[in-house]
Amino acid sequence: MFAEDGLVPGGGLCPPETLVIDHGRAFTSAHVIGVCTRLGMSIQPAQPKKPTDKPTVERFFRTLREGLIQHLPAYKGPDVHSRGQAVEDAAFFFIHEVEEIVREWITEV
Repeated sequence: MFAEDGLVPGGGLCPPETLVIDHGRAFTSAHVIGVCTRLGMSIQPAQPKKPTDKPTVERFFRTLREGLIQHLPAYKGPDVHSRGQAVEDAAFFFIHEVEEIVREWITEV
């Protein structure tokens, strides 16, 4: 938790000066744009189909997928060829359970 009072872009732990986003609706929403504006952050859209615009987060996603997610039951893979058999019959997780699993994995690994 933090208060907006006295925040300077680039100062302290947050907020950053710039937020690099892909073109997902969640990131281009009026809410995200409004929050960034209020905190004095600029928004820089990444180029479509160019993961090198945001390499750190893309590498984290790969590490998360290869180190944890692919080992969970009912993992469907990044494409049709990576899917196991009868994944629909395997266990599934609610979003809060996945969040807890990911947080635990991050702290342990």
